[in-house]
Amino acid sequence: MDVARLRSSWHTVTRHGGQVPLFFYSTLFLLHPQTREMFPASMSGQRDKLVTALGHIVAHVDDLDNAVPFLQQLGRDHRKFSVAPEHYPAVGQALLATLQHVLADEWSRDLASDWTEAYGLVSQVMNEAAQGAAESSPPWWDAEVVAHERRSLDVAVLTVRPRVPLPYVPGQSIAVETQLRPRLWRYYSPANAPRPDGLIELHVRLVDGGPVSSALVQAVQVGEVLRLGAAAGDSLTLDHKQDVVFLAGGRASRRSRRCSVRSRRRTSSAAFICSSVPARRGSSTTRRPSTRSSAPCPGSA
Repeated sequence: MDVARLRSSWHTVTRHGGQVPLFFYSTLFLLHPQTREMFPASMSGQRDKLVTALGHIVAHVDDLDNAVPFLQQLGRDHRKFSVAPEHYPAVGQALLATLQHVLADEWSRDLASDWTEAYGLVSQVMNEAAQGAAESSPPWWDAEVVAHERRSLDVAVLTVRPRVPLPYVPGQSIAVETQLRPRLWRYYSPANAPRPDGLIELHVRLVDGGPVSSALVQAVQVGEVLRLGAAAGDSLTLDHKQDVVFLAGGRASRRSRRCSVRSRRRTSSAAFICSSVPARRGSSTTRRPSTRSSAPCPGSA
């Protein structure tokens, strides 16, 4: 596989913008119509995700330390979309057809070989990671909404109870799907550290035009069942024993506070500094301004 040639061809492909994912998904659904039901009705957001993921893979195709963990997480994460081993060849076929169409005269036998080899490695790593995860965890967790509290016109706090314990650590995020918006998943970070009763608290702000956040804030009722994906992300997790200081404001303070609680169990100290600022005009969540505390976390020495 010629990495330089692969990257050069991808650079050419990206110049065609939205035509690339449009042709890819059109080809995929035409050749394999059964795959259409795996995607949401609106494909606008999905198209951006495709190009972003492919760009990351191409950028790190010769950096296995970076590429392999990314692909493994991608493979595990795609289980919630009901992706099965037989779907990988279908995606590869559509991808090669798209590259050939976009590159036109630049497409060659050598380039086809490069992309075939690259996708073969990608699908192998993703598939092996998905099969490994299937041995120890479900593709998603059904979670009943046991409490729904409207904090303001555009903010709601949902408390959910997974039917099977969902493991996560403070700082990670969990994908959420509601049957009111099927096959649309959005990531939210739990506002509490793992609890013995398994309850998870999600703080959701309504985003203008956001189909999932609007449903979670305005329409979801107590008793309904959400789907939760496996916890993901490690950029905000703490796996060291150094002292840390957390700075946060607004809703982000909940995430930082639970990270600091976990940090107290691992470090000699963890200071938590929270700055509350007035909410924007028209909001019912106005707080007293400029209140700060640099005291250690509650319960710490």
